[in-house]
Amino acid sequence: MPTGTCLASYAQLYFHEPWAALDVRMQKNAGLDQTIMDGLQMMLSQYHQYVPIYCHAFEILQTYDPANDVEVRL
Repeated sequence: MPTGTCLASYAQLYFHEPWAALDVRMQKNAGLDQTIMDGLQMMLSQYHQYVPIYCHAFEILQTYDPANDVEVRL
């Protein structure tokens, strides 16, 4: 993750760093069964229709130069 950005959480982690996401969820939500959460995560990553799209977008953004950002205001 680039420096100067906020830490990823929840949705960002589900697709980009699934095992880090599991750790974050386990730390933030006491009482969860890690085996069940791991199974749900695996199921989502295998069958959710948008996972490939998010993963592809993440790959593209890895080569993106933030210096090219443009802001438009009306």
